[in-house]
Amino acid sequence: MPAESTTYPESESVRRMPARHKAVRGHGQSQSLGIERERSLAQRIEFGDETARQAFIEAHLGLVTHLARQYLRYGVPLGDLVQEGCVGLIQAADRFDWRRGVPFGAYASLWIKQAISRAIPQLRYAVRIPAQCLREMVRVDYLIDELSQRLQRTPSSNEIRQTMGANTLSLDEMAQIPLDPVSLDGSLVDGEPGMAPTEILADPNAASPEEILVDMAAEEQMKELLATLSEREQCILVRRLGLFGEDEHSFAELAVLLGLSRQRVKQIEYRALEKLRDTISARLDLASSA
Repeated sequence: MPAESTTYPESESVRRMPARHKAVRGHGQSQSLGIERERSLAQRIEFGDETARQAFIEAHLGLVTHLARQYLRYGVPLGDLVQEGCVGLIQAADRFDWRRGVPFGAYASLWIKQAISRAIPQLRYAVRIPAQCLREMVRVDYLIDELSQRLQRTPSSNEIRQTMGANTLSLDEMAQIPLDPVSLDGSLVDGEPGMAPTEILADPNAASPEEILVDMAAEEQMKELLATLSEREQCILVRRLGLFGEDEHSFAELAVLLGLSRQRVKQIEYRALEKLRDTISARLDLASSA
């Protein structure tokens, strides 16, 4: 298996090569080089022949497309999968040892699959998924397909667990991973106009229905208590305390508004508050004795 941490720089000629477009549009299948031709190009590559290297890579672009199509289930565009697969193909071409007698296609497949598998989390998911978790998800997907064909129905979680040796918790955790990001401005029903998620998400700064009811009840009780005061006392308390949406006023502002002195406004406020305390105390005494 190729070493995971190994990376190889591309030459200038390979960077200029439109591999992605060639693989998708013009190379449905790999070109058969033949054993002798493959060995000849591999030997020339060892001596730094860049033309041979490029011809070797282009001849196997169809293999990249063939393998990339197997990963379309993850929602990544084929062009992106092919592009990542070409990276693995280039690495395979640089690492290939023709002396071992292994066909290049079989050797390159490992590198191509590894490159594509590594790139899927970055290309597919808005939130990064750990590589180990992604491998388990791929394994489960393949296993479900295999069991579905064998059983002619969708396998249960117990059947999947017994086959792959995973516990129920790990399967449940994988099922809870959000694979498809949801647009906050999009419709909740695909293809149909409707309510967007932003219209139904709770506002953390908004009051809850319970709080609104409590506030409404408190406001009604406050109005009932203020009704026991004179109009001038109500005016001063409402504006001094900023009740019912009114702006808070200073003693000086109220003095100008009512044509009174500041000291007189203070006295009226103090007297009004005393009246409210007496009223509240009387009602509490009445409630306790009932």
